Amino acid sequence: MNPSDPSSGGAGRRRRGATVVVLAALAAGTGFVPLASAAASTTLYVTPNAPGTACTRPAPCTVLAAQRKVREGAAGTDVTVLVGDGTYRLDAPLKFDDRDGGAARTVTWQAAPGARPVFTGAKKVSAWALSDPANNVYAAKVGTGFDSRQLYVDGVIAPRARIAVPRDKIAITATGFTVKDAALASTLQKVKTPKRVELEAVLSFTDRFAPVESVSGSTVTMQQPAWNNNTYGYDTLQSPFGGPIFTLQNAREFLSAERQWFLDTVAGVLYYKPAAGQSMAKADVELPRVESLVQVSGTLAKPVRNLNFTGLTFTGTSWLGPGRSTGFASQQTGGYLADVQPTRPADAFTSCAAGCPGFEAARPNWSMMPGAVQVSAATNVAFTGNTFTNLGSQALGIGNDANAHASGVGLAAQDIKVTGNTFAQNAAGGVVVGGIREDAHHPADPAMTVKNIVVTNNSVHDNGIVHRDMAGIFSTYVDGITIAHNEVFNMPYSGIAVGYGWGMWDQGGSPNYRARGTYDFGTPAYTTPTTARNARIEANYLHDVITEMNDGACVYTLGSMPGSVLDGNFCRDSLAPKSAYSFGFYFDEGSRYWTATDNVFLRTRQALHANANAAAGYTTGDLTADSTYASANVAFDDLNRAPNSRVTNTIAMGDEPPVAAAAIIHHAGIPRAQRSGADSFRPPLGVDVTPERTSTAAGGATTVKVALTNLDTTAPLKSLRVTVSAPEGWQVTGPRKPARSLEAGVSTTVPWTVTAPAAFSSPDPAKVTVDIGYVSQKQLFRTTRTVSIAPVGPVTTLSTFGDVPSPSRAVRRSPLGW
Repeated sequence: MNPSDPSSGGAGRRRRGATVVVLAALAAGTGFVPLASAAASTTLYVTPNAPGTACTRPAPCTVLAAQRKVREGAAGTDVTVLVGDGTYRLDAPLKFDDRDGGAARTVTWQAAPGARPVFTGAKKVSAWALSDPANNVYAAKVGTGFDSRQLYVDGVIAPRARIAVPRDKIAITATGFTVKDAALASTLQKVKTPKRVELEAVLSFTDRFAPVESVSGSTVTMQQPAWNNNTYGYDTLQSPFGGPIFTLQNAREFLSAERQWFLDTVAGVLYYKPAAGQSMAKADVELPRVESLVQVSGTLAKPVRNLNFTGLTFTGTSWLGPGRSTGFASQQTGGYLADVQPTRPADAFTSCAAGCPGFEAARPNWSMMPGAVQVSAATNVAFTGNTFTNLGSQALGIGNDANAHASGVGLAAQDIKVTGNTFAQNAAGGVVVGGIREDAHHPADPAMTVKNIVVTNNSVHDNGIVHRDMAGIFSTYVDGITIAHNEVFNMPYSGIAVGYGWGMWDQGGSPNYRARGTYDFGTPAYTTPTTARNARIEANYLHDVITEMNDGACVYTLGSMPGSVLDGNFCRDSLAPKSAYSFGFYFDEGSRYWTATDNVFLRTRQALHANANAAAGYTTGDLTADSTYASANVAFDDLNRAPNSRVTNTIAMGDEPPVAAAAIIHHAGIPRAQRSGADSFRPPLGVDVTPERTSTAAGGATTVKVALTNLDTTAPLKSLRVTVSAPEGWQVTGPRKPARSLEAGVSTTVPWTVTAPAAFSSPDPAKVTVDIGYVSQKQLFRTTRTVSIAPVGPVTTLSTFGDVPSPSRAVRRSPLGW
């Protein structure tokens, strides 16, 4: 797995006026490559470990020194900071405020030509020594005064030391759990640092963490309020909707499997058990020291303006929240209970194991998991062609609630662009936009509104490694978001999730949540709509998602979203393993005002699903779907359950899609010009084979038209060969001068004549097969179509009756290939 897939680049918008260019050296000492446009500019040079402050070519400066120069620059002068090759190890996050951009200038931090700069909050671990020869465990001194929940080895998240806990070996209690297995109890009693141990519970749609307080005999007491919060609400530890899968993690005594690790924070020693054949002298082991890496945050009065990041790598963080006494009481997609809940009843372990009025009172105060790169109170900020990898939380958080921003200022992110980036091998999700508390959906100040967000052309894959209940791309309350041409894959939960609140914060509220008691604790049923509207989810390629969790989809929605569309998306091979409750598009509680058009679904459990129980007070409705292409076994929906909803033109497909569906499939995801190679699941050829007549008399003929469309608008299809074959006795005639290529974006139709034999030997229809081969992006593609021609007239042989042997029915191919 290569987390650095090629992606499109781009330059920030330029303004009129003088230009200052801050150049970072490609390597210390020499190798500076100025931009071609920098002839009339002042040039400052920066390297990762530069000793000086002059920022001249003979005396380069550091990133922080360059930032000071930017802040001292003229208000009307654009600045481009070219970041040189190398690794920039940070002891603290890089912080950008209103001084780092400007209303009258654009500041761009950009990789120098040919450079691949890396910003990391991790320290490289070396000087390994074999500590436990019997178990092949190595140790290295790393110092004290910090903690980490992640370790990155050769670019991959390594799992913490852990043991599996079968569900029948423990009994969940109101204060922790009782161990019912003697061997497990013995293992826990030997743990020297029980307070560092965490229980992880992978349930239906939540992935929860709670730390241990103490171990006494077979009784394990858990830290508070983590345990109370994880046994409160829905999909809880004691009453899960799915699973559960329990593990105990983070003890030296659990270290037994390859690639696992443990950090002794008291002794300052890191332990690691390498994989077979892995050399610790060659392994790149990175131990993070910071929780967030970049913080872009102004204020409502002074937002950050016109700031761009291009061609950089952000890596090496670890969010410590789940290991604290608050744990991680996940509710859904990064929302969690973080504090003592004042309305939690004394008997909540039994009375609120699957919801209760007191839990409803907690909903307005859920917290959000932070991003490793954070953007709030900012306008016109762009991330283009960057790589976000090996990050210990959500990778990029945009306009989240204030509790998810280290600056203490949340929301207020407007005109933000995330284009052509790669998000891979991160602990949680890729991109999270918007907040979930009241100021997100009904802001006290209009400036708080998160709006005009663009997330396009990104590769989002192999995330949710630690926190499995996260989406690849997640948007909550946003006024205008476009999520288009992204490829999202290898995600344990939903690919894209849009909306929040289950309809309870929408205009007029939700009858279902009124019955649950949501509005009985001072939270109103709002009389005005939320800020969520005008979402465009277009031409995304989603595959191999919802691989571990349940109750999700390729695209999952919640709440009212006026003016929103799902258009031209391709979803394949996404099946929740735990149950049948996963879908192509899942319109969950309160989803309204969506129009879905020209979407394709292959190998999902159901193409479209609406959680629309009007009798129970759900507000899901006002949904429209048209031209839905789906595998024959999943080409159905239940949107008719949703009031004011309509479904038209659902096309059930076989193994080979019609041309219209093939075009959607090919164009979904990252645009062709930015793709690193061909994809066998998205072939660039549309094929339609149509017989002029589906029957013919003996000796008669019909025309079979083979229509080919090169869906690739950037390059021709080469080495094109078309072969048409029919059963013995039938004749096939094609073009005398077959074409060997098909130009970009071109369609052509070639007629083939199929002639029946003078007499039929069988009443069975003749199978006419069209085989097509071609090369695109250096990859060979093959596709086959079959049509049937029925014989009309008497059968002149007894070969089909009784025990009379049938003659050979070898297939005859046309001598001409086109």
